[in-house]
Amino acid sequence: MPLKGIAANVAVRNCASNMADCYSEQSFDPSFDLRTGYRTTQMLCVPVEDPGKNTVAVLQFINTLDRIPFPFFLLIICCCRRSSPCIFCLLL
Repeated sequence: MPLKGIAANVAVRNCASNMADCYSEQSFDPSFDLRTGYRTTQMLCVPVEDPGKNTVAVLQFINTLDRIPFPFFLLIICCCRRSSPCIFCLLL
């Protein structure tokens, strides 16, 4: 099955992505929004690595409550904790 969407792109590139407007991103797949009526605007995606530095998952945050892009400091925290998602979840 081919991978598509922003989270898949982050997983393949092993590089975080912080988008203020998902619909302006070529890799954004709006199929979930079209099926549900939901509107994805902002998205923060960070790869999660195992101890061998292999990407095993992607943390994906969608839409801030105040409709402004995710703050840069959250991206820094995510990147620092991307090999320890359980610890990261406790920090939030």
